[in-house]
Amino acid sequence: MKTSILNIGLAREGHSDLNSAFVLELLEQTLPSGLLDFKVCRSDTEKTVVAKVASNDVPNTFLEGLAVVLGQDCIAALDDGKVGRLVGPRAEAWAPFQPSQFLTLSGNPL
Repeated sequence: MKTSILNIGLAREGHSDLNSAFVLELLEQTLPSGLLDFKVCRSDTEKTVVAKVASNDVPNTFLEGLAVVLGQDCIAALDDGKVGRLVGPRAEAWAPFQPSQFLTLSGNPL
């Protein structure tokens, strides 16, 4: 099974921070394969949900909708350990995907 790692920041500009339990529950309920693994980590700037999911569960349309629902500019994804992407209503403002800013399940950057 091919997998993707998602980075979902919990800070929201001008709003209260997201609750990690809410984000994890939303992922569990909306992903056909559910969560394969997860960790809540601290990046240089914010708490971040790092979630391992089945790659076929996270097309750009899913990530775009998730970013909107969560009030995020974008969500970062690393597909099959190789290909990074940013998806969301303001992804272009954060482009390009930066491996040094992307957290793995160990809590360390790529």
